[in-house]
Amino acid sequence: LHVAPGSWLEHEAKQSSTWRELVAVGRVLQAIASKLVNMRVRWFTDNQNVVRILQVGSAKPRLQSEAVTVFGLCLTNNIRLEPEWIPREENHIADYISRIVDHDDWSL
Repeated sequence: LHVAPGSWLEHEAKQSSTWRELVAVGRVLQAIASKLVNMRVRWFTDNQNVVRILQVGSAKPRLQSEAVTVFGLCLTNNIRLEPEWIPREENHIADYISRIVDHDDWSL
């Protein structure tokens, strides 16, 4: 299990949950790509739109741009990404981790 902490900028937090999750996929892959070279990665999400977009793309330019970023990371690192939908009720580990607040994380 890899955890990549981070938080959204104010304008990012206002984006759709699909956009935020696609960006999160890209950021996590970017952060740990060197550990995933030549590997198959099963990405569990409770967002069915994200699964579909990662598989076939999106007609919405903002979402397609993020999908292309993820595809590029996977191509560059020979990562076979397999997005898989799971019901929200079964996604309790990720849900718990996403609610952890780092009180030592601050900015000016």
